[in-house]
Amino acid sequence: LAGIAPLPRDAYLKRDKGSGRFSDSANNFELWMDMQRRVPLRFVQYNNAGTVEYEIQFKRYRNVQEVLIPHHIIAINPPSSERVEVRYQKVELNKGVKPRIFNAAT
Repeated sequence: LAGIAPLPRDAYLKRDKGSGRFSDSANNFELWMDMQRRVPLRFVQYNNAGTVEYEIQFKRYRNVQEVLIPHHIIAINPPSSERVEVRYQKVELNKGVKPRIFNAAT
């Protein structure tokens, strides 16, 4: 949920002519971009049956230290009816973080 579309390494993006919609049929996903600001708006992953496996929406972009950061991210998992919304009030880039914060509790 860092504001980056989760593209697979071997993704081959095909762009719909004149739009900000990209797709990769080999990896079963679609990506919508705001082409003027060059930021992702929506990412949808499909399963082999063609139904939505999960979706991520990126909203309310704000300029933070010359970088556009989404301040509202929605992750949706239709098969399990789960939905997670993240809303940021304040974002700081490159702030010192101690490495131990990323260690999972055991």
